[in-house]
Amino acid sequence: ADAWRQQTPGEPALAADSSLPLLAVQPADRALHPNHRVVEREPYLVQSVVLNQGGYQLITLTRLDDAAGMRGLHATIAGILALLGLLLIIVLSRSLTQMVLHRQQAQRLSGEHGRFLQSVIDAVPMPLFYKDRQGHFLGINKEFERVYGAQPAQLLGRSATEMDTLDAELHEQLRAEQLAMMDQRGSVTREQQLRFADGQMHPTLYSASAITQ
Repeated sequence: ADAWRQQTPGEPALAADSSLPLLAVQPADRALHPNHRVVEREPYLVQSVVLNQGGYQLITLTRLDDAAGMRGLHATIAGILALLGLLLIIVLSRSLTQMVLHRQQAQRLSGEHGRFLQSVIDAVPMPLFYKDRQGHFLGINKEFERVYGAQPAQLLGRSATEMDTLDAELHEQLRAEQLAMMDQRGSVTREQQLRFADGQMHPTLYSASAITQ
């Protein structure tokens, strides 16, 4: 609802709580908005705009009953958005939980496979080792420990140069041979003199093969 009132020269703009011709405007007891007023015993939002011509003000009345319905709609939408946000949080939480469980399961399976592989190579009755492409030990079996006096904690992740029983010149020869063998995916088998943990040179049947993933 709009009301028109002519403004006399020099008169200030009509405030929202000013008296309107033909309308009884009263402040609301429980204001829901700074411009909440009671007009003819009905709740309204009263706003005024000064017009450029004619010295008039445009008074706009908006029923709060209509605004209340809009607020109810907004509250409903806000509730739905809050519920959707809560559901999203629950879904993300469950997804993260599943990811953690899958990772834990993968780690458990990896540990089981590692223990199984160690049991297999420990059952081989001759010294056995395997390395990465840089020539670092990744694993040895029990017989390797006994023959060369090497402990896994002291050897894994390191190269053969850190073994007291292996000459530096022989290590470089074997390392170059192993790296070339991995590039060519080949294998080698020959008799080789190697020093054991007792400090003596022993004739051995040395065999190595490249295993690629």
